[in-house]
Amino acid sequence: QEEWYAKRPIDAKWPPEMRDLQARVLVQLGEPAKAESIERALVAANPDDATHLATLGIAAASAGDTRSARAISVRLARAAAALPQNDAIKGGPIALARARLAAALGDSAGTAAFLEEAVHDEHTWIYFMHGYPIFHRFAAYPALQEVAKVRG
Repeated sequence: QEEWYAKRPIDAKWPPEMRDLQARVLVQLGEPAKAESIERALVAANPDDATHLATLGIAAASAGDTRSARAISVRLARAAAALPQNDAIKGGPIALARARLAAALGDSAGTAAFLEEAVHDEHTWIYFMHGYPIFHRFAAYPALQEVAKVRG
């Protein structure tokens, strides 16, 4: 399935969610430059979309451009700070985006903290954490294990 996405031509007619998924797969397959190309177009069309910003930052980090990735992290932090307090509808997606980008930058504490925030805002369900391969390398990190515990 991943190779299928990688072999597909980049099609601007695809919905943004599908193009973002294609970019994520390209990063996983070691083609961050192609992923960056997709995400730059998506961010140009919607500069405030946290998901696309995070994927662009992840692609940059994967290509070794941590400076750009950190600049996007700062941009997402500013977006989160500008929200009214307890705005879970907008805050949850930003927290998840920040967790994904923190993971790409190797920040295990940030990854866990932002995932906790996303889960708290009911934007991310625990099982979705397993659907993001970027989080897998932190599976043994105690704070992330704490976030992943089933809560009753």
